[in-house]
Amino acid sequence: MSNFKYVFYCLIVLVVIGLVVASYYYGRKPIPVSGETVNEYRTTLPVQTTIIRERLPAIIDTVYVDNHAYELASYKEVIDTNKVHIELDVKYNEYSNLFDIRHNISTVRDSIYVERIITKVIDKKHKLIGFTGGTSIGFSDSERDIELYSAGIDLGIKLAGKYSASAFIDTKKTFGVRLGVDF
Repeated sequence: MSNFKYVFYCLIVLVVIGLVVASYYYGRKPIPVSGETVNEYRTTLPVQTTIIRERLPAIIDTVYVDNHAYELASYKEVIDTNKVHIELDVKYNEYSNLFDIRHNISTVRDSIYVERIITKVIDKKHKLIGFTGGTSIGFSDSERDIELYSAGIDLGIKLAGKYSASAFIDTKKTFGVRLGVDF
């Protein structure tokens, strides 16, 4: 009878090791990714270029209309910086009091900040039927020290990842059925 007791304990240890190894390999499966949402935000930072010209040398011509002298001033320049290229042609007619402005402006916009946020939605669906198992160890407090009172195992099924039903047995020859609900 004593040898049967050790065989039963060895069997329980082997079952526990098997359950640990099986749960490791079962739990290693990757979780399925159901969808991916990509949010992209673009922010354009303003490029500000200040070009100041004072006391511009202009070409002044005199135009005679009805024996009256009117001045016609013109200014032409090409301004080229690292980020801005300007071709400017300005004329002022004193007779008509009008400006004539021709320009060609080109800029390089290099200050764009792009931020990408990727949101992954992971739906983990439980299997309809899965396996469950467990072990139990009970101790008793005797007069001399704490002793192993009983050891047991239970095996069963889990429905939809929430409800479980298992059968158990222990060394005190107690057996039965356990029903459970996961919250």
